[in-house]
Amino acid sequence: GRGYDLRQPIPVKYRIVRERFLNARKNFWTPNDIPMGEDKLQWNMGKLTESEMWLFKTNISYLTASDNLVPDNLVNALMGHITANEMRQYLRWQIMEESNHIESYLFILESFGLDDKGQGQIFNLYQEIPALTDKLNWNLTFTHNVVKSDAPLGSPEANRALLEDLISYYIFEYLFFPLGFSQIFALARKGKLRNTAQQYS
Repeated sequence: GRGYDLRQPIPVKYRIVRERFLNARKNFWTPNDIPMGEDKLQWNMGKLTESEMWLFKTNISYLTASDNLVPDNLVNALMGHITANEMRQYLRWQIMEESNHIESYLFILESFGLDDKGQGQIFNLYQEIPALTDKLNWNLTFTHNVVKSDAPLGSPEANRALLEDLISYYIFEYLFFPLGFSQIFALARKGKLRNTAQQYS
């Protein structure tokens, strides 16, 4: 009803976004491309210290919950504001990539031999550690501000909520996530969980 046909892929308004979408597809991989045998041995043979195990568990719990937040934010908060088809196409690809990341976290824990209960205990840690819960809720606040806003699309109020949401997820993707990766990369430099680090990489 806004004069845009969201099902029409042409004309392309933003060529650079289209190019980035086409380039992003070259980055596709699946978790089972990476063998996990070394990490499975370390996990099951007691090669990780108690603190290294705790670091890994809280890390993968936060990243899994986070990678669920991102596509939800894209669908619930952002897509309604985006009319350029090439941008919508790029965001759809990002949603698929986030799903693939979640699959990699599942694959890692499955490769260690953990059943649903064992995986669930690890994945649920983000709800049991206040610092992780607060970190996730910080981003959710901005998603909810967009979703719950009754301001008309394009109004200063709607644009402000949208911009704050975008900035919060920019911080999330370029600060919170790399910090999480760095923890596992630090373990890998010590020869621990190198297969997992390759999944993250």
